[in-house]
Amino acid sequence: MIALKTKEKVLFIFKQNSVRSQMSEALLKSSHGKFYDVYSAGSNPTNVNPHAIIVMSEIDIDISTNRSNKFEYF
Repeated sequence: MIALKTKEKVLFIFKQNSVRSQMSEALLKSSHGKFYDVYSAGSNPTNVNPHAIIVMSEIDIDISTNRSNKFEYF
């Protein structure tokens, strides 16, 4: 019997979760999504920056439906 390896989890955290973390999440999902479960969040989330959406679309990655997520401290 072959044991299935679970995916490693990756979380990108930036303050607003609007540009860098969104782009990082999308790039890793696009290139290595079969190996990683990828997420992003921020301590003070805002809307995804329209410029980030445009830049990612230039490399055929659509983040137009992404939403900023809040990172809760434990």
